[in-house]
Amino acid sequence: MKVLYFAWLRTKTGCAQEDLSPPAHVGDVAALVESFNKFMELRGVPYPGTFTPSDVYSYCLVRQQEMKTTANNIASVFGVIVNFLIMRQR
Repeated sequence: MKVLYFAWLRTKTGCAQEDLSPPAHVGDVAALVESFNKFMELRGVPYPGTFTPSDVYSYCLVRQQEMKTTANNIASVFGVIVNFLIMRQR
């Protein structure tokens, strides 16, 4: 699993990304977040406050909305370009 670090975590870890393998017991987002928090603590980089599964769910929902919006924008721009090319050929 590729983990991307931004802002505070990038500064604290000293890297922008790394490949991690979750432990075998991790079967859902809650266990993954708990495992990640423990992993960061062992590295001496405790996450400030608590990083909870609901944070991950909220982030995913926002990203899904952004992707949907982006896809809609791309679709409408594509439609305009196709219409332009069709009209130009007439």
